[in-house]
Amino acid sequence: MSEVGFSHGRDVPIFHFDGLMTPKKSTGGRPAKFAEPSRPVTVTLPERILRQLDVIGPDRAQAIARLVDAAVPNEEKRPRVEVAKTGSHTGLIVVGPSQRLKKIPFLQLVEIAPTRFLLALERGHDFRSLELALRDVLDETEFRCNVETK
Repeated sequence: MSEVGFSHGRDVPIFHFDGLMTPKKSTGGRPAKFAEPSRPVTVTLPERILRQLDVIGPDRAQAIARLVDAAVPNEEKRPRVEVAKTGSHTGLIVVGPSQRLKKIPFLQLVEIAPTRFLLALERGHDFRSLELALRDVLDETEFRCNVETK
């Protein structure tokens, strides 16, 4: 048996069901905008951006969410390191954001797309020095993990 309520002063019955089609009581207030946890935030945007968001849709929160989803793919599904082929036997290493890589002094992360970076080595360094630096970073990380678990 489902519960029936009436919407705010109207004579229109409202049925509340969860994902399993079992009745749910109304918690009142506005319906959720998103099907995942969310919270209110306040941002100040230029008028030009506000007008552009209105073109996407009347709900600014949903317009922003749609733009972010389109601009920044789900990082959980994306590999942390990729090789972008540039020829039959060549490629470029593309990585996601990494605080550990930023600690390597001769390595620059060059942003080519939101959350995607090329690795650029300063003059005088080659991939052998990068490999050594990466091993040091990994050893340091492993050492910290071992210390924290003891």
